[in-house]
Amino acid sequence: MIQQCAKWEMCMNRDPAVVGRAKVSAELVAEVVNGFVEPISWKTLVSIKGLGTFLIIVTVLRFSLSVLWHF
Repeated sequence: MIQQCAKWEMCMNRDPAVVGRAKVSAELVAEVVNGFVEPISWKTLVSIKGLGTFLIIVTVLRFSLSVLWHF
């Protein structure tokens, strides 16, 4: 418990300017990502996710089959 309290105290004593810059950077990244995703429709997002899943499955199956063929 002493170690956890020491970690919390160190976190509380951080420089507020550094924490503020990190928060601003995180908000900026979130706005940029939101700017790309917001205009895309739900159908497009689902299609892209489905295509990605399909490609991952095909890749895994192909590597699995190539390992079986080499033995």
